[in-house]
Amino acid sequence: MDRRTRLLPAILIATVVLAAAPASLRAATLSNRATMFLRTTYLLKAQLDYAKGTVSAAETITLTNTSGTTISKLNLSVLPKAFGELVSIGSYTVDGRATSAAWSNNANLVLQLGKNVPDGGKAVVKLAFKVIATSTIGTSLEGRLSKANGIMQVSHWFPIVSSGHGMRYPGDSQFTRAASKIRLELTTDASSVRIAAPGRVVSSSGRTHVYELTDARDFAFGASPTYRTVSAPSAGSSVVVYYTTGAGTTALASATAALARFESTFGEYPWPRYVIAQTGRKSSGNEYPGIVFLGSAVFASREVVAHETAHQWWYGIVGNEQIREPWIDEGLAEFSAAYFYGDFHSYDSSLPVNTPSTSFPNLPSPQTAGDHNSYAQTIYYKSAKFLEGLRLRMGTTPFFNGLRALVKANRAGVLTTREFYDGMVKYGASKAYLDAFIDL
Repeated sequence: MDRRTRLLPAILIATVVLAAAPASLRAATLSNRATMFLRTTYLLKAQLDYAKGTVSAAETITLTNTSGTTISKLNLSVLPKAFGELVSIGSYTVDGRATSAAWSNNANLVLQLGKNVPDGGKAVVKLAFKVIATSTIGTSLEGRLSKANGIMQVSHWFPIVSSGHGMRYPGDSQFTRAASKIRLELTTDASSVRIAAPGRVVSSSGRTHVYELTDARDFAFGASPTYRTVSAPSAGSSVVVYYTTGAGTTALASATAALARFESTFGEYPWPRYVIAQTGRKSSGNEYPGIVFLGSAVFASREVVAHETAHQWWYGIVGNEQIREPWIDEGLAEFSAAYFYGDFHSYDSSLPVNTPSTSFPNLPSPQTAGDHNSYAQTIYYKSAKFLEGLRLRMGTTPFFNGLRALVKANRAGVLTTREFYDGMVKYGASKAYLDAFIDL
């Protein structure tokens, strides 16, 4: 009998003892770590009841741990929890076995994997949930899951792997990494409800609609029985505008021009369609991969359409930690729209452009926009002017070559301020000028 054979009974006994041990003892063997460094796919089998404003879904997250360490739990961002829009959530399983979850703050659900998942290991997480859209649209974050003026916007609606953050103002209170694929299999309560959704249209007939979006950080869609559409080709893709009362053809012209301009400037647009969907909040603008939501009041604004289109690169293609470093997407989108299609705003802020959103008052940014050192003054206006100053000092060609290189290096990844700093220095940026605006 060799050594492995002699050890086998002991290993079997230890396994049985551990399985029969108290939960506290078994928990002590788990890593108690979570990570965002995962390769993920999402499958959302959802039922939309437009009449009631609800979405019920069974969600499957298939993950591979790529963090280099062992994990035993997930942080799932569930923003509807913070807004009272979460009707129910439960039926948690991992690899077919029931597991538990608990809230760590107003929007983060910690889901136990019930096992250690080593680097390279895999797990399949399943859960069920139901959310309800409200008519509260006073702020942009409230409007992201809403039903108002005959339109339902469904965004920030499903549990998604995140960093453990809660929901707060100002800015976009969400941080995700790109999933390999997000697939939505949607059934509506009536065939008359039209769906505005990004990605590849796998099928769409009657009440059943299936979409797939690759290398995406999130998935959002709109619904309305009164949606009309106009479309045109741009940047090797199709731009489709879903509208009810907004200036659809005007928005289409602005979007097709901006998409082509930004692709030539920053790099290839990766998705087969770019969707602009009207939302019920008249002055709104929200960005998601492959789709943006605009209120009717801004459909005719070329600069607003361009700003939201620029977000397809700055946040969509190149991600950032939107709570800790919101300037990377908002500042670059604001610069892009102002440089090509509008004007730069003056600012009144002495703060570094890379100030985190948590350093500002926990209030929607429009309420403080005129204040000294406000979120709007710092993250939008000062960041855009800083980038314009950088362009003037570097020269237009080196400046845009630097941005294009950052897009190429961080496609479907996450860009940090440090990487931006070092990347632009390689293309001739002055460290003294960068240091005057960025606090590293």
